[in-house]
Amino acid sequence: MTQEKTNALPAAVRQLRFALTTMGGCETTWVDDLYATLGYLAQAIQEEVQRAEETKANLDALNPDFQNAPVNERHVRSARKQFIQLGEQAHQLRADLQMLRATACLDAILFRQRCERICGAVEKVQLTLGEFFVETMNSNPGAGE
Repeated sequence: MTQEKTNALPAAVRQLRFALTTMGGCETTWVDDLYATLGYLAQAIQEEVQRAEETKANLDALNPDFQNAPVNERHVRSARKQFIQLGEQAHQLRADLQMLRATACLDAILFRQRCERICGAVEKVQLTLGEFFVETMNSNPGAGE
């Protein structure tokens, strides 16, 4: 179960990128798939926000000094804030997609660009967070704070 949660966000990004490349003959089907995939991404981002809250508590098992380090608090808070903003963007994209579907004025290129920006930003936050934890676990996070 833990492994499933860990892979939800990267899987959602991959699924969204795949949906962006599969626009075929039926645009309505593509829009429906894109809408559902954005919902999956928004849910995965929400799970990541919740996991950020749990991160500090789980770090005690790895390194008790790391759990309470101010640098850890700031970094986790920053990552959580970025994920919240990305979740809001995903929900806004879904709302825009729904509205444009009703008016039949879908600019597929614009939506691809917006979705790609979200995918890139999610990957960047995850990479930064992962690098931070590895770097901090190999150092003394509380020194000098």
